[in-house]
Amino acid sequence: MTDTTHNVGSDYQPLTNEFNDGMFPVFDERDGLGLEVGKTFQATVTGVIDGDTIDVEFADGTTGEIRLLGIDTPETPKNVDYESVEEWEGIEDDNYLAKRGEVAADWATTELDGKVIDVFFDSKEPVRDPFGRLLAYVRYDADDGGGSRDTLYNQEAVQQGHARVYDSNMSKHDDFLMTELDARANGRGVWQRSDPSNSSEFRDRDVSEVFVPNASSVRTSTGTVADSRVPLFAAPTATQDLNGGVSYSTIPLAAVDEAVNTGLLGGLSISEEHDADSAAYEQFTFVTNLLNYLGDGSGEVLIDGGHGQFGHDHSLSAEDAVYYLRHLEGEGGVGFRGINRIDSAGLSGARALVVTPPTVPYTQSEVDAVSTFCSNGGALLLLGSSRTEDLFDEPRSLLNDIAAGVGSDLRLNEDRVLDDTNNVNNDPALLLTSNVNTAFPLFSKVS
Repeated sequence: MTDTTHNVGSDYQPLTNEFNDGMFPVFDERDGLGLEVGKTFQATVTGVIDGDTIDVEFADGTTGEIRLLGIDTPETPKNVDYESVEEWEGIEDDNYLAKRGEVAADWATTELDGKVIDVFFDSKEPVRDPFGRLLAYVRYDADDGGGSRDTLYNQEAVQQGHARVYDSNMSKHDDFLMTELDARANGRGVWQRSDPSNSSEFRDRDVSEVFVPNASSVRTSTGTVADSRVPLFAAPTATQDLNGGVSYSTIPLAAVDEAVNTGLLGGLSISEEHDADSAAYEQFTFVTNLLNYLGDGSGEVLIDGGHGQFGHDHSLSAEDAVYYLRHLEGEGGVGFRGINRIDSAGLSGARALVVTPPTVPYTQSEVDAVSTFCSNGGALLLLGSSRTEDLFDEPRSLLNDIAAGVGSDLRLNEDRVLDDTNNVNNDPALLLTSNVNTAFPLFSKVS
């Protein structure tokens, strides 16, 4: 369900005041339920759980737990089992991270415990997370008595090297990320031991089989795509569940448009969702070789997370692809980071931009920036998903609009590709294939 008029920042976050209060007596005002985007609330910090989570009491006496928006600090030793070391660029030691988690918690206690703070929310994020915690920014007096609550704790934690940026839809994402990059470059805090260029090689092997989950096939704006443009097909045992798309006897899962440095892969092969079951296959090598084939840049790989991709089954932000991040690091320290603002400045110097199905359309200026990026040698890789059919049609068509906007005829087909034989975990939607077009130089290990 979407609402282009009444929403809280994105079409997929509808807002309504149409209540059936005659039948359901649940709409009367209650204490403590007035927290909303666009307002600032005063509170006192009553406890610090760790570097990114605090307990507060608001001025009206209500209490709550705040998960500080947009940042992630290392887990403390008691929660080390929940740490994912792959999220921390250039760091491979979880024991080191646990120690840094304690440092972050101690710093947060010194900075915040007992202090009066200002709490406010982001128009592109929900007020609460799935666990009922408030997702908020916090401003505080970092001068211990100056009286001006003008320090944004969330960003200060990143600046001091106690936190990394959490790659969500938040409006301050790219500003926070520039702060993180500065902390990393200067080796502050946790980043003292970050050395991406010396990261261990990670899942770089000659391609034998490629995992493509929940895939749609690839077509063109006028019909079927020529085999000469297809580096990867589904296994011969695969079938299509069509919903108005074009049919194939041999089903293309990826295709290229070399004239505009653009490729389209029909599934989210770099997603961490099925990582435990797909780690033995070579989709990372295939994707990296495809990016290098499409463009001629040598910088980092960017992934769009600013168009509603975070938190959906049909799309990815950088937060959903940390094992692919580690793969790229193992190729001599190639960077992989999320970007929420799509413009020429943000794309400058990158080797590739990865875009998964959005729920918010690109503006014309964003399309123009991507088109210029491709014209200057950058690669654009669009990753599709058949899961768009389970929600609404817009993500599929919006992804196709990006392809059209940069001058490509590639389109995500209106189908689901299934395979009862060649799959993972006996799930026909989790495709495995070794059906490759060796005319493309994409199937040897990257380095």
